[in-house]
Amino acid sequence: MLFLEDVILPPGEKIRRIRGFLGAKQEDITGNKITRNLISYVENGKTRLVRDTAQIVVENLLRIAEEQKNPIHLTVDYIMEREEEQADRILKKLAQQMQQYLSTKEKGFMETLNKAEEIIEEWNIPDRKAWIYELVGDFHYEKGDYNESYIYCIKSLESYIQTNFHIKVAEAYCKLGKTSIMLKKYQEAINLNRHCKVILESHGVHDATIIKKIFFNNALAYWNLKLYDPCLEMLEKLIAGYDDLTEKQLFDIYIIKGNCYLHMEEVVLGRQFYEKALEFAEKIGDEELEARAYLKLGETYEKQGDLKKAFECDDESLKRCEKIGSRNLKTTLLVMGKRNIRAHKYSEAKELLSRGIEEAKKRKDYPVLVEIYEQLLLVYTYLHQDEALDKLIHEMNQNQEIQSDNKLPQIYFTASYYFIDKNLEKSKQLLELGLQKILI
Repeated sequence: MLFLEDVILPPGEKIRRIRGFLGAKQEDITGNKITRNLISYVENGKTRLVRDTAQIVVENLLRIAEEQKNPIHLTVDYIMEREEEQADRILKKLAQQMQQYLSTKEKGFMETLNKAEEIIEEWNIPDRKAWIYELVGDFHYEKGDYNESYIYCIKSLESYIQTNFHIKVAEAYCKLGKTSIMLKKYQEAINLNRHCKVILESHGVHDATIIKKIFFNNALAYWNLKLYDPCLEMLEKLIAGYDDLTEKQLFDIYIIKGNCYLHMEEVVLGRQFYEKALEFAEKIGDEELEARAYLKLGETYEKQGDLKKAFECDDESLKRCEKIGSRNLKTTLLVMGKRNIRAHKYSEAKELLSRGIEEAKKRKDYPVLVEIYEQLLLVYTYLHQDEALDKLIHEMNQNQEIQSDNKLPQIYFTASYYFIDKNLEKSKQLLELGLQKILI
């Protein structure tokens, strides 16, 4: 390790600190080849350090250190490093550490990020800044904190644009599109993928990995927009164009295909794709994927009126989510809660959705949290639990993270309608709350 290698200093100040550490005087490091005045000028930044001088200084610093049996590691290149070069080197090292901590050590990741941000604030090094912000975006995405991930994806994209590194710019657009889907910004995701493709094509770049992501993310966005034919078209292009798809990628493709056919009322075909997806998940031993497949299979059984089989699939899904501490547990609880509501099993739905609220809060997944609030409110109206409903609405009002969600007005209107014959004043208050959210 180089002496003071994690500190950014002008070359002269670096020499002065190393000399001070060794207890040496300026004349001690001249080697009778340069003057003490020259050392003084260099240390005070009054003259530029040149290589010949740096060579003499380093040789004498190493000689003094060896005589003291106090070994330090120095090189001429290191001593001559400009401050911006030092910042670049340190940021690269910090980014590599963050990459190591990404999925293993949250505290270490955040501590390293704090060090990096101190340097980023002072030194504008776009490629390093972009890489670090990209890692932070990945970090928050893996935690399920999609709002924060979205913010850092934008920061990363802005910095990559300054570098003219076209593949990285395209990748940044692609990641931002993927995060947009998790935030339910589906048309925005499609637009971002379009930008990504234009960048690749306009610079004559073909990157199969990015193109595959574009097809898949567009398919996912089209599916969520209920545009099933364009969705299936994207998936067919993906399968036809690439024969190196992994089991995990094929799993995702079959799940989305199953979704399309299920919502096109081709339930049997939908189930066939979900069963194929489950086979891939079991083949690679991924219980997260198995949980997803079981939850979707439950939907096909419900469509065909076999609630017993549907709830068995739900239980298989929940069991796996709980076992592995899945970040998708909140969504699983929401889906199961909805299924129990449709089956008029309100007490069971209440228990599942109450658990879902805690999971969504823990994961900071606010769009899912609002959906759970919406379903739980319905449960309380069916069970005529007015006190619990009041507490739920109070909790919603206090949660600042969800106030911009466009589902809130409808939730307040539903509650207002429920109270219209029970408490007219409360019904009016809830109606006003809903109208306020529309007008904001």
